[in-house]
Amino acid sequence: MLAELTIALTAFEVLEKAISAGSTSFAAMGSTVDKLFDAEYKIKKQVEDEKSKVWGDVSEWESFQAQEEIARKHREFREVCIYSGRPNLYTDFLTFRAQNKRRRDEQIKEENKAHNQQVANLEKIATTFWMMLGGAAVTAFFIFLISKIFF
Repeated sequence: MLAELTIALTAFEVLEKAISAGSTSFAAMGSTVDKLFDAEYKIKKQVEDEKSKVWGDVSEWESFQAQEEIARKHREFREVCIYSGRPNLYTDFLTFRAQNKRRRDEQIKEENKAHNQQVANLEKIATTFWMMLGGAAVTAFFIFLISKIFF
């Protein structure tokens, strides 16, 4: 989580400097924005995973601190966008972020769909294998009975 927090904070700094220098296009800052969104997503996912743990090392305080630090940097970034950027820059950032989240959610949904399809195929293969093995065992049992009865 520390690595993702560092990446997010660095990305915020880079974006703040770029906006203060006059850049107003988030598409031009694409890799930095992508790193920021990825780091935020990973932190959020790790926090959710830690909350669902029953046993183990639950570092709730570290998770809380990471989320608070991200929230603080968001507030600072918002102020930089409002006071140093063009009008509606922060609104455009939020729109861009929402589009990125939708795209990420669709990608995850497709990955889950592909994974579920693979699991279903493996279940079919396993079922077929066990049916064939069971059929072979029944056949061998009947052959054994017949050999004991007639021979």
